[in-house]
Amino acid sequence: MNIVTDIVPSVADRPISGVVVGEGNSVSNQTSGYINNVFSRGNQAFRMSAGGTHSGDIRIPSGSYRDPETGTPFSLDRMPQTFDHSGEFGGGYALNGGFGAIGIGAKHYEMNYGIPGVPPNPDFVNVPPTTSRIAQKRSTFETRNLFNVPAWILQSLKLNASYNDYNHSEFPTSQDASGVTDQEETHFHKRELNTVLQLQHNPLGRLNGAVGLWTNFEDMKIDGDQPLGPDSRTTGVAGWVYEEFQATSSDRMQGAVRYDYNRIRTNPNANSADPNFQTLVEARNSNAVTGSLGAIHGLTSALSLSLNVGRSFRAPTVQELFATDSMRRAGLTRSARQHWSRRPGLASMLGCTAPTRRAPFRCRPM
Repeated sequence: MNIVTDIVPSVADRPISGVVVGEGNSVSNQTSGYINNVFSRGNQAFRMSAGGTHSGDIRIPSGSYRDPETGTPFSLDRMPQTFDHSGEFGGGYALNGGFGAIGIGAKHYEMNYGIPGVPPNPDFVNVPPTTSRIAQKRSTFETRNLFNVPAWILQSLKLNASYNDYNHSEFPTSQDASGVTDQEETHFHKRELNTVLQLQHNPLGRLNGAVGLWTNFEDMKIDGDQPLGPDSRTTGVAGWVYEEFQATSSDRMQGAVRYDYNRIRTNPNANSADPNFQTLVEARNSNAVTGSLGAIHGLTSALSLSLNVGRSFRAPTVQELFATDSMRRAGLTRSARQHWSRRPGLASMLGCTAPTRRAPFRCRPM
């Protein structure tokens, strides 16, 4: 929900708007097309999108190429396992009015692409193939709503939510006397619900701002021959307050404070290929208070300077806390991972903003 998407349409000032794209090339025999159109009428809009790509292995100059690790030569005219097959479709609806705006949308995306490497070959015992294939599927449902609620101190209420269902599988190439296969080695399935509620209040003298609540619930199931981590549930909740004070006609002061609660709990999977994850039941909490202070000074009507200092936070991932093989390869022990409870950061930024003839110009060294 912190990422801007086009799943929910915006009402346009013309009946039909959007893009239609078609591409092709002979390097990989690619054919692809994409359409994303918004149909607007009055205060309503409907969006439809669809597209896909189909390409084969990338063409290269014919010749003998040596594997840098084994020195084995291969006669090639295409880069092995560089194909790309993908497709998507989606739709959305939006309604604007004196009450505010509501919108819903959905999108489904699939991708199946290759990872290049040593191709299957007659000497597979000494030079095993290293190519692979990755398959991905994502379904997204999203809603965005803004309600004007001029009651007491409130000015508006914003409620956004999204649900994502994501599957990821990896199929490394294997070869033996019976032939070439690509069996699933790693798979994970993530389901995530994210919501944001923001209440903007009416100006209180020179003070203007908002309060908000953010939630995130994530279920992760990981399996396959080489699981990257345990099954888990992540619960995240955050609340924040943001205020801006108009000190003078050309100076503004900004401040914000946020509290984050993050909890990751593992779920045992009796069928996991990693014995550690078959019985692992453990929970970790990561909490933090962060904030920022800023000032904006208008030099002229077309030029302003800004300064911002803030403390950030990123909760650790499931793999960082509980993965076993990857941590051993990195030389990290379990006791070292105990301290990965939070990832704070401190940053400052000085900015300069000025409009040009065609677009605003911003310079922000950080």
